[in-house]
Amino acid sequence: MLTSRYRTSAFNEISKTLGDLFNSLDTPLDVSMTQSSISNFIICESASSEKAIKDASRLAEDLSAFYPGRFFVVGTRRQSGISVEVAVTCRQISKNEQICSEIVRICSDSKSIAAVPSLLKASLLTGVPTELLIGSSGPSSYIKMFYPIADLIIIDSELCWDDLSAMEELQVRSNMLVDLQWIGLSPWREQLKSVFDRPAVKNSLKQGRGAALFDIQIKCGASEIAEPLLLAGWILTRLKLEPTGFGVGVFECIAQDGGIARLKISRTAEKKSAIPGVQSLTIFLRESSADIQPDDLRISIRRTGELLETEIHAGDIHKMSASLESQDLVEKLRRFFLIGESTANYPATLKAAIDLSRLRQGYGDF
Repeated sequence: MLTSRYRTSAFNEISKTLGDLFNSLDTPLDVSMTQSSISNFIICESASSEKAIKDASRLAEDLSAFYPGRFFVVGTRRQSGISVEVAVTCRQISKNEQICSEIVRICSDSKSIAAVPSLLKASLLTGVPTELLIGSSGPSSYIKMFYPIADLIIIDSELCWDDLSAMEELQVRSNMLVDLQWIGLSPWREQLKSVFDRPAVKNSLKQGRGAALFDIQIKCGASEIAEPLLLAGWILTRLKLEPTGFGVGVFECIAQDGGIARLKISRTAEKKSAIPGVQSLTIFLRESSADIQPDDLRISIRRTGELLETEIHAGDIHKMSASLESQDLVEKLRRFFLIGESTANYPATLKAAIDLSRLRQGYGDF
């Protein structure tokens, strides 16, 4: 990958400066170079540090390798005024062709930041979508100023969950949200979907409705909160369960047909050494007035290294496994933009997860 040096530019000369940089690139005569214009991608960082801006700039370069376009890296700094720097980054897609992306880096002090969204809007490529990635510091008051110019908002809800008001504000825009935690849960959701689609499981769920008791247990490691809550919220929406209360570490839920459920989210025994993310999921379905019986439905999904191992007890025992993909930021975005990820069920899931958080407010960690 070839990346030019950053060059200072005025706001009203961004396109001209980028064109000059593009024309100045030293490339072989037999290699054609094409400027990509498929999207505007804004990366907003609220942390006022040089490192945060440099990290966001490197992220733009990494994303341009598979999702070329015009990138805007926006951050705050202590020096007064607004500065603009631009660069061009190119990657070879064939022996005789390179495709190039543009990076516009905008830094502003806190007093001038309110002017940046309108100035940036004037530099957006026309006729293509605008995507906003909320950076590593989560949503701040200045980042919210960019919401109106975005067609898509990409968040990591783990960075936002400490501020439920911010999450509820994002929930209003849930139809245009892409949550990196939701993408990370894709293997768990796909595995559980395949479990629910099995005839024996469908039959058990159908027979058990009404007088059934669901016992749902989720275990997670480290200190994350968003991923287990989103998984729990998705399961509740799939099973048509509504959370109604929280006490003694357990959520109480009811179903439309009268069934009830108990949901428990807990940490693994060794928090500090545990791998981040959901570690295991267990679902029991039994008669509400009886203890668990050998022929009751039991679904167990456990993370083991790079695999998800599933065991289903529904009359007989069935086992299956699936591989876990890389969970870093770039790979999650690669999956979303190149493979695709359904977000149709995300708004209802997010609402259920926020409802769970509201019920357990004041109780501390899981």
